[in-house]
Parts: sequence; C-alpha cells; structure tokens
Amino acid sequence: MERRLAAILAADVVGYSRLMERNEADTFERLRAHRKELFEPKIEEHHGRVFKLTGDGLLAEFASVVDAVECAVVLQQAMAERNKDLPPDRRIDVRIGVNLGDVIVEGEDRHGEGVNIAARLQALADPGGIAVSGTVVEHARNKLDLPFESLGEHRVKNIARPVSVYRVLLDPAAAGKTINAARKIPRSWQWPVLSASALMLVVVAGTAAWVRPWEPKPELAAIEGAMLPLPDKPSIAVLPFANMSDDPQQEFFADGLTEDLIFDLSSLSGLFVISRNTAFTYKNQVVKPQQIAADLRVGFVLNGSVRRSANRVRITATLIDALEDRQIWAGRYDRELTDIFAVQDEVKKEIIAALEIELTPGERTQVVTAATKNIEAYEFYLRGRYAMNLLTRRALRLAYYAFERAIELDPNFAEAYAELAMTYALDLTGTSNSWNDWVRSPGRARSQADTLARKAAAINPSLAAPELVLARLALAEWRYDDALDHARSAVEREPGNSETHTTFALTLTAAGQHDEAKREIEEALRRDPKAAPSTRATLGIIQFALHDYKSASTSFDLSFKEMVDGGNWFFGAFSIAVAGYRGNDNALQIMRKEIFWGTGVAAVGFSHFYRDTTDMDHLLEGLRRAGVPEFPPEFDPEVESAKPVTGAALKNLLSDREFDTLCWNPRLNGEFRFSGGSSFTWTIRHDLTDSGTSRIQENNVCVKLPVITRNREACYFVFKIEGDNHLIRDYDYAFAGPMLCYFREKK
Repeated sequence: MERRLAAILAADVVGYSRLMERNEADTFERLRAHRKELFEPKIEEHHGRVFKLTGDGLLAEFASVVDAVECAVVLQQAMAERNKDLPPDRRIDVRIGVNLGDVIVEGEDRHGEGVNIAARLQALADPGGIAVSGTVVEHARNKLDLPFESLGEHRVKNIARPVSVYRVLLDPAAAGKTINAARKIPRSWQWPVLSASALMLVVVAGTAAWVRPWEPKPELAAIEGAMLPLPDKPSIAVLPFANMSDDPQQEFFADGLTEDLIFDLSSLSGLFVISRNTAFTYKNQVVKPQQIAADLRVGFVLNGSVRRSANRVRITATLIDALEDRQIWAGRYDRELTDIFAVQDEVKKEIIAALEIELTPGERTQVVTAATKNIEAYEFYLRGRYAMNLLTRRALRLAYYAFERAIELDPNFAEAYAELAMTYALDLTGTSNSWNDWVRSPGRARSQADTLARKAAAINPSLAAPELVLARLALAEWRYDDALDHARSAVEREPGNSETHTTFALTLTAAGQHDEAKREIEEALRRDPKAAPSTRATLGIIQFALHDYKSASTSFDLSFKEMVDGGNWFFGAFSIAVAGYRGNDNALQIMRKEIFWGTGVAAVGFSHFYRDTTDMDHLLEGLRRAGVPEFPPEFDPEVESAKPVTGAALKNLLSDREFDTLCWNPRLNGEFRFSGGSSFTWTIRHDLTDSGTSRIQENNVCVKLPVITRNREACYFVFKIEGDNHLIRDYDYAFAGPMLCYFREKK
C-alpha cells in the first residue's frame, strides 16, 4: 500500500439540489462549463490533478500546499466574477476546503484521512469561501501573502482528534495577517477515573447579547433557502449551550444539558422543536438568531452558556423572538451542582410560560420529573451520550463504561438502561467504518440490547428509545410486524423526535408501505432540516421504492457527501440500483469502489430487507442493470486461478475439517469447522462461537447460524485457488455468495 503526503483540494456547490430542482438542465450545463472552462484548467495550471468527480464537486491533489491554496483563491475569485451579474437564484456558489495530510494511493484514486479532512473542511467553508487546516497554515503562512482567520478547533465526523480550522480572507486589505479566534473549541476530552471530588466542578457565565438594533431586520420569506412553512404552533431551535468552564473537558456537560432540554421540549405536543442533529450544526458558529430562524423556519431561538467550577454551576439562557427581533426571556442561575435538576425544571417552565404553551395533564407531570436524582449517575450518563455521538470504536467502549456506571449508581435510571441498550444495538449493527470490529460479542449484544430496552420501558413506559432499539432489532431479524409495532410506539411516545419518524419510515418501507413511509420521513426532515446522512439516505430508499429515481439520486448525492470512506454499503446498494435504472455508469464506478467493495447481488438478496418479494426483485434488478455481478467484484470465478469445487470433492473437503478464514468483512475473520457434513461452527474474534447446521446442496454448501446468518440459510459456491495471480495468495479456497471469505485448512 503506497502512502504519501499531499495537499488535497475539495470543492462543492452550495445548494446544488435546490438549483437542480429549479432548473436541472440549466444547472447541469453551467456546472459542466465551470468545471471544463475554469476548474480543470486552473487546477492543471497550478500543477494539480483532479482525481475524483462527484455530482456537484471534485477532489484534486497537489504536490505543493502553496499551489493548492493559490489555486483555491484563483477559483473563488473567478467564480465571484462569473456570478456578479447573475440573479441570486442562478448563482453557483462553491465552498472549498484544503488540507495537507497523508493519503493512500490506489491507482488514479486517493483515499485516507488527508482526503476526508479536506472534505470536512469544505463543508465548514462559507459559500464562496475557503477553509484550510492548521497544517496548511503552518506550511503556507510565510510563503503566501494571504490572511488566515482562525476558527478554532472543530470536531469533524469520523476523525478522532479535533481539526484546527482557518478561513482564508479574500479581502486584499487584510493581507499578511493571521487573525486568532477568541476562544478555541476544546480538544477531545480524556476519560478520567471519576471520584466524588472530580464531580464537584460547575459555575456559570453570561452570553453575548444577540440583539443588534442598528442592523436591519431580515424578512424571513426573502432569505434564500427558507422555503419551508412555519409550523402552526410555537416553534423553537435550542442552540448548543457554550462551555464557558475553565476546563475544556466539560464540553460533554454543556452538550448534555442542551440535549436534555431539546428532548424534554420535543415531548410537548404544543411545541415544535428542531432536532438535536440540526441544532448542533450551529455549535461554535456565530450566527444571528434571525438568520437561524430563517434557515430553519422557526419563530424562536434559545441560546445559553454553562460554567462549572468546584461544586457550583452557573447557567444563562436567552429566548429570542426572531420574527419580532426581540428578547422575550432571559435567565441566570447560580446554584450548587446538586441543584442542577431544579435548574433544568425552571428553565423548561420559563420557556413554556414565555411561549404560552398549553400542557396536557400528563405533560405537566413529565416536565418536572427528573430521570435521576443522583448527580454522579447523571454525569456518567452525559459522558456516555457524548461518547456515542463520536461514533468511534474507542468511544463505544467509553459509552459502555459510562452507562454501566450510571446504572450501578442508580439502578432505576431508565434513560441509562435505554442508552446502554442502544449502545449494544449500535455495536451489533455498526454505524461507522471506524468500527471494523465488534467491541462485545454480537450474541451478547443482541440479547443485552433486548433485555436492557425492556428494562428501561418497564421503569419508564413513556420513553421512545427502548422502542427504537426493539424496532431495529426486529427489522434486522425480518420480524416486520414486531418492528412496525415498536416503531409506531416510539413515534407515539415522542412525536417531536425526528429519529422516531426516521426509524418508523424505514420500517414502513421495508414492510411495503411506501406512501406512509414518505409521509413519516418528510415529518422527520421538517424537524431535522440539516439531517444526518442516514436520514437523507432513508428518504432515497423510499423514493426508490416509489420509482422516483431522479429524486432518489439527489437524496443519495446529499447523503454520501457526508459519509466518509464510502459510508454504508446497504445505502450504497440502493444508490447503485438507482444508477442502474437511470443508466448512470459513472455513479456505478464510484459506488463500486467506495461503498460496494467485497459484495454482490447475492449479498443484497440475502439481506432480505423487503417483506414483499416484488420490492426485493425491484432492487436486485436495478443492481443487475447497473452491472453489479452476482458474486463480489473482487472475486472472479471465471479466471484460471479459481476452480469450482463440486460434488464428491466438495463433500470430502468439508467433512470433519477445520479452516482459518479471511473475509471481506473483517468482523468475520477467525475459523470455522464442518463436523460430519451437517454440523457447522464459526468462531470469530470477540469470543463468539456460532454453531448451526450445514448441508451440501448440489454444488453449493449451505449454512444456517443463529447470529451470523440470523437463523437464515446462506448458500455459497466453493472455489479452489491456484496460481499466484489471485488477490489472496496465502489461502487455498474461497466462499462466494452472500459474503466473500477465503479459507485454508488449519494446521
């Protein structure tokens, strides 16, 4: 594997889907012209090379970071010139990110963290602007007469450490300056061994005034992108509370208080609340409440801060009426840490009173009911949630530890049981390419997720999280009716939670109820306008089922921009099927390389996502139209080095023998044993030994295991590998079917 240091430039169009929706042909032609007439020539002129094109963007490699930054500046200046005489609704604005880092060389393509960070920087840039990493500034500061403004450290998806981000100031008047941010975003928190004294930490600070009467008030309807209707009831966006503590590792506490407030307010039937996912996109951003309200189409914005010190906590909060451009409530609380639950109740009550929300009898009780009275348990709970949001394998371990400690400290802490159940469910199914392995045995994860979810529901029947866990487990095991019941219950318990609607939508479309699924996902997206990639991809799956391939393609494009390292092969299968029905070969090549490695039509068919065989056939036909082979593309049984093993030879090979395995999915690496032709045991890392049955069916071997194949029979062709030209030279045989595994007899 070749690696090298390179400067990567990532460019992307702002509001591409909106432009395409208004005039697809015009947008496509103008974007192509910009690429051919401006981007590609200028990149080549600055000694760069485009190595990847996306629907509305590109990635380019430069040997020199100076060339990369200079090229970015030239491109943005040229785009500004091209846009200057166009009306706002026809302008094509571009964001650019530049990073200097290690990349993996694969033919003409480039992968790795260096590329991923550049893509994340692009998303942090202003429209028409350039964002660069700290490594770029370090290497280019004294070689370029350009100003850089520090935006602090940002935590970006699937990158473990925070990234130092700088904005390139294109105003020549600022040349030669490096402007530092007022406050850096904290570094990744280190996991401490907590004691009673370590918990006594909290104090408060004020927030800067948001209302600026000398600035003109924006008209909400006139702001580009504000196309959603205002809800027919009070609506609010709760922004992440700023961590003003001296200890930056207290970020988890400020985030946790914000999340709790969002979740609690979302449960009120008389209030429309923007989801946590969208609200946190404004974290560490300086944006006026009026602009946020316009972007999200809500009437009110709440912001605040948290300071912890010793045994005290200080919290400030301000509620802004964005339509009237005025502050309608502000609160400041300076209390003992043990009073934190009372402070949370007071803040909720003040918001409810200020917005004149009518509560049902059940909601009146719910508003003042704390999840736990144990402050130490609560702190572990908040640390666990913070870890889960990082979506890394190490963070998953921390989440396990934190939730288990919270439960030890308060055995009746329903929310902690629910989040621990969700941790097991995520460990079982995986949510990120960073998790190449199970942290805990999948057999244990399956049983514990179910047990803990039911325990949480028994303690607090109003929680939606346990129902979400049970719905996901049921759907993964093709128990469609159970999945629908649990997903519907989750929505009933928390109708204001976008995650419940997304899960219900995915379950509905799997069960063949596509129109109802579309209504549910639209409800999720209204509450989560800046939705997570998986939510956008779920919309794409539903649009695909409804044969709306054009819309599905747009949804997947938006989704995959945010998925690092190829994202999720399950979503990728649908995206390739869309490409198949639309005749888009370029999309297939990209998806094959980045998402669909190591699998084929047989694997998708075995996933058995749909209840209705007609829906499943529709998906598989799209894959075949796109040219996806039945077997994984990395394994070609037609080449001379792969000889099929059939009949008596197959039966003899698999009779009472033990083999080492190497699989395309590294979670399955380990060993398996055939005993007497009918018993099969597969042992993988993480102490899982999965035992089931096997049989020879014509020229296939079929196995059925409770965990790995979820009690379904999976059938494989077996090939003997000969010669030195095969991808895996140290293995003698290969399984090809729902998964690809190489194996050799154990010595």
